[in-house]
Amino acid sequence: MNAEQEVVKIRGELMELYNTAQMALKDYTLTPPAEPTAKLAALVNYQSKATNCFNSAENFVGNSELLGARKSPHWAQGYAEDCYALLEAMPEHFELLREEFKNLELPPTASCEPGSTAFANMQRIVGLYLPDKKDQLYTIFKDNKLPVYGFENEAKDFMNSDKLWAFIFGVIFVSIMLLIALFVSNPTAFQYKVFQTVLALAGAGVGARLPGFIEVKAKGFLRAGGALAVFALVYFWNPAALVV
Repeated sequence: MNAEQEVVKIRGELMELYNTAQMALKDYTLTPPAEPTAKLAALVNYQSKATNCFNSAENFVGNSELLGARKSPHWAQGYAEDCYALLEAMPEHFELLREEFKNLELPPTASCEPGSTAFANMQRIVGLYLPDKKDQLYTIFKDNKLPVYGFENEAKDFMNSDKLWAFIFGVIFVSIMLLIALFVSNPTAFQYKVFQTVLALAGAGVGARLPGFIEVKAKGFLRAGGALAVFALVYFWNPAALVV
């Protein structure tokens, strides 16, 4: 199954979860108040079904980049609209739970409140692809004392941050090697090996930020891609070693 089919499958599953939660809500509203035990059971069932739907949507946003969904503006826009619809329904959902938990006189340990960072992924994707709707939804969440962490904090790209630091160090060490080359024109065999290793590492750091993809294959010996391929090219196939 390719990434696009996987996205379609997951969106279909989310729709089923949403419909299941709506059916549970209907069952709850039809349960007579005169039957408190049945009413509580119906309320807990609805809470469980709705939470499952919200959490599944939240998890998919977190995994959507791995599936390649965000590479397609069409799928990203459509899923952002799905998330907006779910977020828009949350204030009423939690207001119902708060009111009914109070009416049923449940103990203080029975909480229906979401965590401080709940729904952050959905909030971010709405802010990214539906910026015109973000402020209104943010205000509604604040007014209803619901978490707004995703509205207020952008996602941190730790992977690109690591690559950036690798690139910076790579450029620094390449520059240092160029300076050394001006003053050590005839290095010893040991110095040459050290310079070669450092230069290979520096080249890999620079290669980590270069666009495109490079792959090196040596039958029965080596197969490398990306920054590791740059390291292998410089370390094992050093062009300077061929100059006599």
